[in-house]
Amino acid sequence: TGTTALFFAAQGGFVDVVNLLIEHGSVVDSCSI
Repeated sequence: TGTTALFFAAQGGFVDVVNLLIEHGSVVDSCSI
């Protein structure tokens, strides 16, 4: 579906996981429709 781990972490409020994913190169500007 194009939904990323970053999206699920952010949606669930897992700030530490979001930061970890971003620090390790997660794409923050991807879009899924």
